Amino acid sequence: MRLELTILTATLVLAPIVSGYSCYDQGGSKSCDSKDDLHKYREDYCGSNRWKTGGSYSKGRSKINVSGHYHDQKSCYDRFQGVIDECYGKKNGGRDSYKDSGDEADLDWGWCN
Repeated sequence: MRLELTILTATLVLAPIVSGYSCYDQGGSKSCDSKDDLHKYREDYCGSNRWKTGGSYSKGRSKINVSGHYHDQKSCYDRFQGVIDECYGKKNGGRDSYKDSGDEADLDWGWCN
């Protein structure tokens, strides 16, 4: 029992704190970027050094704003993909709040006009 509690405590301390994804209230716009476009924009943003500094990025119909920064490049890719998976095809964009090892990033990504 004591060993299980120690393992659980260590896991909770070392795991990223994740608030989860939320989609925009609006949906159904016919003027949106394609899912392939979103993957390109994710690559443009996370594949560069932007994940270290945050900031705004616009391409196509997408408007991306990240306040803060990600712990590492993989976290950026994963969190952007999570918003796509959770919200694309259902709503006009989404948000994510991320915390890990003292790093924080708030992503707001709209992909429709």
